[in-house]
Amino acid sequence: MVTDKGLPGGTTTLTVRQAAVGQETTTSRNALSGLISISCEGAWTLRSVTGTELVFRSRLVKSSIPGACTGGSNTETLTLQADGTIRFTSADPAAGNPAGTMHRVNG
Repeated sequence: MVTDKGLPGGTTTLTVRQAAVGQETTTSRNALSGLISISCEGAWTLRSVTGTELVFRSRLVKSSIPGACTGGSNTETLTLQADGTIRFTSADPAAGNPAGTMHRVNG
């Protein structure tokens, strides 16, 4: 992931499970390494679905360092690209609005 200022935003892993709109079944883990390592874990509630896009609301569940992670975002978007990858965007100004391309690794 990269922030809107071009800074590294860490590595994000999502576990997306089947859900109806309004259900909280997707989880996230963002890890950032450097002088110190930070891990942020979240839970995501599905807000809307189209043929190529999933929109979620996220909330912070666990932070490896208290205060190091933001509380979540009202808009976490996953958009299917023509090449089969997923474009991730987060409307989370406190985290620098991270975005990046995701690839399926399991299942």
